[in-house]
Amino acid sequence: MIRCVNRYLLPVLLLWSLVALPAAAQDELEFGVLPYPGPQAVWLMIVGDVLHPDMPVDGWIGYHLHRREAGDDEFKRITNDPVSRVASLEELEATLGAPVDGLAPMAGVETREELWELVEDADLRLDILMMMSHKVREALGLLRLDHGLEPGKRYEYTVTYVDAAGRESRPAPAAEVVFGAPRRPLLGPDDPTVEADGNRVVVRWRPNPDDEAAFGYHVYRSEDADGGFVRLNDLPIMSFGPEGEDA
Repeated sequence: MIRCVNRYLLPVLLLWSLVALPAAAQDELEFGVLPYPGPQAVWLMIVGDVLHPDMPVDGWIGYHLHRREAGDDEFKRITNDPVSRVASLEELEATLGAPVDGLAPMAGVETREELWELVEDADLRLDILMMMSHKVREALGLLRLDHGLEPGKRYEYTVTYVDAAGRESRPAPAAEVVFGAPRRPLLGPDDPTVEADGNRVVVRWRPNPDDEAAFGYHVYRSEDADGGFVRLNDLPIMSFGPEGEDA
């Protein structure tokens, strides 16, 4: 907790949830799903090839995700259509919620059209973009969010390949998660600072290097030195990207 004396601004950074795939976990799993509990949904990270009906791999065009709750005997499919990458540049920008011109140089290309060619080719240069934004991973068909779950309840997930006829592969090894509980202890941010800047306050922090994966934060503010905090951001702030957040 940091106090800005002039404004009685007491921002608190809450490390909430792992939201990006740890490299070590991806190395150990060639095909599967890794569930991570987020604040409003379980993040389902698919480990596998980028797939699309126009770009099948060994005949597979996408994935189906399956969930089993406590008390269920069998997994139930939770995806109606195969999960696959977006089909066009326009759909990519719609998924990201913004034009992709600014992302192109980060992937080593100059134009949005060249970036789309990387998407079509499933180019490895997209890895850096997936680390910067979970929306990129979602656009590539390697992330889905499972909403409407019960906090404190245990869920198991698995994933299958699916072909153009709707046939599914063997399921990957199941992975379980308790919704609302981090998969491992989270340590919180390093070196949080608060600085007055005209009519605003700038909050900055660094990800803790002892946390093993990417994560998001919530920022809270109080105008009373005794507490009464109000959360400022609607969605978790990703640790990749800008280092701070304006309050």
